[in-house]
Amino acid sequence: MRGVILNDAGVGKDDAGICGLPYLDRIGLAAATADVWSCHIADGADMLAHGVISHVNRAALRLGCRPGESVRASAGRMRLADPADGELPAIAGGKRYLVSDPPAGPKIICLDAAPMLVAEDAGAIAVTGSHAALFDGKPDGIVNVDVFAIFFSDGGIGKDEAGIARLRELDERRIPAGAASVASAPIGDSRAISCARVSCRASTKRRPHSVAGQA
Repeated sequence: MRGVILNDAGVGKDDAGICGLPYLDRIGLAAATADVWSCHIADGADMLAHGVISHVNRAALRLGCRPGESVRASAGRMRLADPADGELPAIAGGKRYLVSDPPAGPKIICLDAAPMLVAEDAGAIAVTGSHAALFDGKPDGIVNVDVFAIFFSDGGIGKDEAGIARLRELDERRIPAGAASVASAPIGDSRAISCARVSCRASTKRRPHSVAGQA
């Protein structure tokens, strides 16, 4: 691989949206991020057509990539780079946590990535570390079980509110859903998101559900 351009997801708390840039510097792989307000997060074609670079790592800087230039221009510079051949330190995979499993009412789970949902999670309240964008802006089946409710990172919201587009799809499915501000919790960290402020919420008319201990 000669280079990679990602979306900065609004950067957010602890610079979580751009933390991969110095990591890729370890093997000399040129890497950059596109400003989430210049293009749709989770849509590579829109990034290439409209994206503006927001951050670069040292390897990309040596190629002449700069914040403020187009994604297409940076991609063109990266094509001229030698392939990186180093070996990156291993990264632990996403994790899932059981927060609570009351005898009455839905269990609460945290998943570092929404694709980690499994059939047994049906009926649960799920908090994920993922953004709430739709891949390529189209329904993608990522939320593949009928959870009781689900929460995401807002991915910086971004252009055309692409970072929260999944909320509208879930509203059509009558699944309550919300998204936490990237400024309040690092994207990718479901447990931090579970404690964060919700910035956007899909309104639904799901059937009321009583939880033990609540009026």
